[in-house]
Amino acid sequence: MTEFLGPTATEASEGAVPPEVSVIIVTYGNETTIDACLDSLAAHTACPYEAVVVDNSPNDATWARIKAFGHQWPGLALTAIRPGHNIGFAAGCNLGARHARGDFLLFLNPDTALDTDITAIFRSFWRDRPRAGLLGPRVCDASGRTVLTCRNLPSLWRIFLDATGLDRLVGAYRLLHFDHASPRQVPQLIGACLFTSRRLFEDVKGFDERFFVYFEEVDLCKRLAESGHELWFVPGASVSHRAGTSCESEAAAATMIAQLRRSRTLYFRKHFTAATVLGLALVNTLEGVAKAAVFTALYLGRGGRFYREKARGFWKVATCFGFWH
Repeated sequence: MTEFLGPTATEASEGAVPPEVSVIIVTYGNETTIDACLDSLAAHTACPYEAVVVDNSPNDATWARIKAFGHQWPGLALTAIRPGHNIGFAAGCNLGARHARGDFLLFLNPDTALDTDITAIFRSFWRDRPRAGLLGPRVCDASGRTVLTCRNLPSLWRIFLDATGLDRLVGAYRLLHFDHASPRQVPQLIGACLFTSRRLFEDVKGFDERFFVYFEEVDLCKRLAESGHELWFVPGASVSHRAGTSCESEAAAATMIAQLRRSRTLYFRKHFTAATVLGLALVNTLEGVAKAAVFTALYLGRGGRFYREKARGFWKVATCFGFWH
């Protein structure tokens, strides 16, 4: 059963300044990070905004933190939705967008925190570029170092380079030779933080909900680019990203290794020929075999849950050739 926390549409419109930006956050087991994320919004956002949180978590911990935050900051425009089961990231974002009232949407991961007033930077940047479709910030790790997040759109060759590790030298997929220091049009932005207009998001029908998690933002980037819109990396807008929570946690590693390849295959099935999808299936299988062997050897030699879960995930990929195509 869906639970709802926040004012009704009528209550929200009575005597309140309408938000310029709706910040949409989809959570899954983020009870340790959601407070910092919401705190950073309040600290760094000057314009009227609202936070719309969709909680996919399997337990009550994150929901309790969201409720407590709402009680602690009663002046914050906060809407929280609990679908009752994990509907996935893409569907969660779309659900949040349907409850949004702002002219702009900021999709923000719950394990991020704003370092600057990115809504002001993004709004200014957007209004100077009539073909803008999607904006993304500079992402910093826990040590403050810039994470190289911009990529080319996937192709079979680029996925092969990435799977074999050769792309660390070539940079054909991950754009490693771009310094991430100045604004630049890019083919693909990271899904941890994305800014767009609500009208445009509705025009393209939002995220494709067939992507449970991973590659939903890649698909959105491709559709926006094909419709003539520009995707911009804007380093003046900065967020910190705390990796290792939610689907990136050690406990979820095996499941999410397989899920990423499943979503990647779905993307290829949607945008490429059957022959290319078959080629991807071969790459997936070879990658699974090679990396499963490596992580199994590391687990046997060193022990540790990290190596064990990685090995399990890649063995799952290696043994599911029939599924991938």
